[in-house]
Amino acid sequence: MSSPPSRTPTPCGTLAGMPVRQRFRAQGGDGKEYVILVYVERKDVGGGSYIDLLPQLWTSGGLRVNVVEQGRRYQIVRTGVILESTDPNRF
Repeated sequence: MSSPPSRTPTPCGTLAGMPVRQRFRAQGGDGKEYVILVYVERKDVGGGSYIDLLPQLWTSGGLRVNVVEQGRRYQIVRTGVILESTDPNRF
């Protein structure tokens, strides 16, 4: 994946206007529990229609997250910490 954008989540739960579409818990290899937020930007394609763009994953603390194994393993970009989730609502 590409470098994380300079935007980070705000306390109100949006990323530059993108609402949180999903949230789930994951356990970090560092022993901490994290809340992962999934943001999906919508693009106006005209005529009242929209398409969803690629999702962006961030911790609730504002750290970008990459998917290692969808639905199970993730990695915090800045720290390299691997996260594992057994949450049934995970992305």
